[in-house]
Amino acid sequence: MKSLWINLPVKDIAAAISFYGSIGFKVNMGPMPQIAMAHIGESKILLVERQAFSEMLPNQLVDPNQANEVLLSIEVADAAKLDRIVESIKLFGGQILLGPSMINGYYGCLFTDPDGHKFNLMVLPEQ
Repeated sequence: MKSLWINLPVKDIAAAISFYGSIGFKVNMGPMPQIAMAHIGESKILLVERQAFSEMLPNQLVDPNQANEVLLSIEVADAAKLDRIVESIKLFGGQILLGPSMINGYYGCLFTDPDGHKFNLMVLPEQ
C-alpha cells in the first residue's frame, strides 16, 4: 500500500476550501468543480460535494450532525499552535465540542467542521 486518502462529503465546496485552508491544510481544486483536495503532511482529504459523493456510492449518506461516522485525529506541534487553530475553527464555521484542555493525558480539542465531521486535535506528550 502506498497512501491513505479520506473522502468527505461536504455541502458547499467553497466553504469547505475556506475552512480547511484556514486551519492549516493546503487546499487545491480537484479534477472537477465539485472536488477539492486538502493536504496536511502526507495525509489527504478529498472534499466532495454531497451530490457528487452520493453518486459514487450505492448507500444513503449519513448526516454527521445526527450520527457518529468516524473521528479523525490530527497531531499538532504544540499547544500554542493548537490554540490558534481553535480560533480559526470558530471563525470559519466549525464547532468546538470539547477543550482545548488536557484530555486523556494530552492537550487537545474535539471539534466539527461546518458539515459536522468530527475531528480531534492533539499535542502528544514528549516520549
